[in-house]
Amino acid sequence: MSVNELTAQQCVELLRRLSGRRIAPSTFRSYASRGQAPQPKRYVGRTPVWDSAVVKEWAEREPHPGTRTDLRRGVALSNRKPGL
Repeated sequence: MSVNELTAQQCVELLRRLSGRRIAPSTFRSYASRGQAPQPKRYVGRTPVWDSAVVKEWAEREPHPGTRTDLRRGVALSNRKPGL
């Protein structure tokens, strides 16, 4: 495995450092299998490895899978419509 390749565990650590999101390695692998995260660059034996630059670019994008997009930052409760 080269320096520019990351395991799922290293991918989630990078995601936590860059965005503060905490997910399990199994969740990251599930996202990748559903096309919600980058596909592995290759496999070392049975272990998938990802290109670090591709994962970093993905981690810096918003929104991520599971992100609540119906909530807006900075909107005061008094400005919201009744019933929300």
